[in-house]
Amino acid sequence: MNKPTILVLDNEDMVRALLTDFFTDNGHMVHAAASAGDALVELARRPFDVAVVEYGPGDMDGEAFMAMAREMRPDLCYIVHAGSLDGLPPHHADFEHDRVLGVLFRPVRDLNLFLDLLRHPPCPARLRK
Repeated sequence: MNKPTILVLDNEDMVRALLTDFFTDNGHMVHAAASAGDALVELARRPFDVAVVEYGPGDMDGEAFMAMAREMRPDLCYIVHAGSLDGLPPHHADFEHDRVLGVLFRPVRDLNLFLDLLRHPPCPARLRK
């Protein structure tokens, strides 16, 4: 099976580069964007299987991106990369309809947790491995 193609949305250069390098080193095709607008442009240009989305207090990019991306690519899955619980839906229940594979809180000490989310349900079978 093919490994998922990944779109990384994070406004911090260092985090964006770290995640891009990590996923690339693990055999994924990756594109990174610093803003929701840039990420939506990339999503319009090519399909992605999963978006790793920064989501934190005062950061409307993640929320806005997920709302617009859902309209453009209803099959897109998400991994939410959050700085804290602030601003997240209660119990993450609202994320269910967004095809969220999981929420990881920063700093993620073991980046393999991202890969674990890609390998296990609810990720569609076509994306696993």
